[in-house]
Amino acid sequence: MLLQRFADEKGKLYFFSKDFAAKGVLATTPRNLFCQTHIHTAKAKHGAMDVGLERSYAELEGLANAIIEKIVTSARHGDKPHLTVEERDIWDFFFYNQWKRVPDFHRKFLETEKLEFQLNEAVAVFEANVRALTPDEKRDLVDPLWLKRVKQNAKIQALTRSSPRILAFLREKGLGIAVIRKPGKSFVMGSFPVVKLAHPGQVHPADPTVEIWLPLAHDVAVSPAPIPSAEELLVEIHDDSPVRAINAAIFKQSSAIAGRSQRLIVSLSRSR
Repeated sequence: MLLQRFADEKGKLYFFSKDFAAKGVLATTPRNLFCQTHIHTAKAKHGAMDVGLERSYAELEGLANAIIEKIVTSARHGDKPHLTVEERDIWDFFFYNQWKRVPDFHRKFLETEKLEFQLNEAVAVFEANVRALTPDEKRDLVDPLWLKRVKQNAKIQALTRSSPRILAFLREKGLGIAVIRKPGKSFVMGSFPVVKLAHPGQVHPADPTVEIWLPLAHDVAVSPAPIPSAEELLVEIHDDSPVRAINAAIFKQSSAIAGRSQRLIVSLSRSR
C-alpha cells in the first residue's frame, strides 16, 4: 500500500537487503517486497491460528490509504490536506502502528534472549509463590517450538495493546508535511519506516528538537509537528540535506530499503 508510491514510472523498485548484501541492489515490484507470512498471526497450542490482528491491520490500511492519497496529492499541488477530525484520528493511529508493527521493530525489542530471560524470571517467581513446575511444563521450557510459539503470541499481545501515552503525544502535535521540489531527489522506504532524528542526549519524542518522519511517497514525508494539534504545516524541500538525513537514518535502522532510484539505493548501500 505504501510501496506503490515509491515506484518509478514503470512500477519498479530498486532494493537492497543487509541480510543478503552480497546480491547487491536488485529490481522488483511493490507486491514482492517486505512480505512475511503469518507475521501478525497468533497460534494456539494445538495449531489453531488467530488472524484477528492481521484483519484489523488490513482494515486500518484501507482507511489510511485514502487519507495518505489526500495528503500526497495536496502536498504535490502545494496545498494542505485539511484533514477532518476523524481523518486525523485514523492517521495518528496508523502512524503509531507503522512505528511498532514492522519486523525490524520486533527484532530490536523482542529478542529471543530477552524473552527467555523474562521467562526464567517468571518461572522463579511462580515456583517461589505458587508451586513447582510439572515435568511437562519443564519440558516445554526447553522445547524450541514451544518457545517460538510463546514468543510469537507475546509479540501479538504486545501489538494488540496501544499506548495511551504515545497516542496522546501524537494527538497533541500538528501535522507536518514535507514535499521534495528538487528534481532527481527522493525518499526511500525502509523495512523500519518511521525514523527519529535527534541530537545526542536529546532523544525523547517530546523534545522540540526531535523529529519523527514517515515517508509516504518518493517525494512526500509526514511528521508530528510542534504546532497546535488542529493545524497543518507544509514545507517544501529545495536542497539535498533534509532528504539525505532522513534516507540515511532509515537505512541505518532498517534491514532493507527500497526506492525508485537505483543510484540512490546503491549509494546508501555503500555507506555501511
